[in-house]
Amino acid sequence: MTRTVLLLLFTALAWFVWQQPAPAPAPATVRNSMPVLPLQPTHSPDDTAKAIELKPDELWRVVTRRLVTTVAAKALNQRFQELNLEPIMFENREPVEMHAFDDPVLFDDYKTAIAEKNNWLKENIEANVIKVDDDHYMVAIGRFFQIEYAEGIQTRLKKIGKPYRYQRRSVPIPTWRFTFAASGKQQAEKIWKQLQTSGISMPVLMPEKRFQETYSDRKEAPQL
Repeated sequence: MTRTVLLLLFTALAWFVWQQPAPAPAPATVRNSMPVLPLQPTHSPDDTAKAIELKPDELWRVVTRRLVTTVAAKALNQRFQELNLEPIMFENREPVEMHAFDDPVLFDDYKTAIAEKNNWLKENIEANVIKVDDDHYMVAIGRFFQIEYAEGIQTRLKKIGKPYRYQRRSVPIPTWRFTFAASGKQQAEKIWKQLQTSGISMPVLMPEKRFQETYSDRKEAPQL
């Protein structure tokens, strides 16, 4: 009897030794946590940018007044550099008011028109002969898109006393403007106020949709 009991005892001990240990009970905090979800693919920076991108109706732009000369565009670009701003300059064809000054005579031949051109040059007035048609020529003595220059030559012409013809008309010409990347209205207003404070005249704050419609034919201008 004793031998049988010992045999059973050794058998049970051997079975216990060779059993794989059972896992320890998980803490209550782990048991009650949310199940682990499958891993999602990593998003690229572009995807992240798209996720936080504003809707088109929420985008705004700051646009400067138009510039009709490269000299003016370079001057404004230099001002932006001083302010540590990096705008985008674009070119657009727009109707601009032109102040035209001409000799009042319509000449029948090129030789006579050249002689009159030289008379204007003697008065230190820039002059050019323009062919009107196959039989007529005219002498242009000034084309200005800025009122201050038009007023300046008008004063000089009055002092000279020679007759001239003046016309004011709208003509489509290449113009330049500066803008900034589209952003939320709060950021756009910040840039607009900075330009106003810095003395940059007449910056315009507009919705991105209006900007795209107004300057649909624009093209990015080369670096100055």
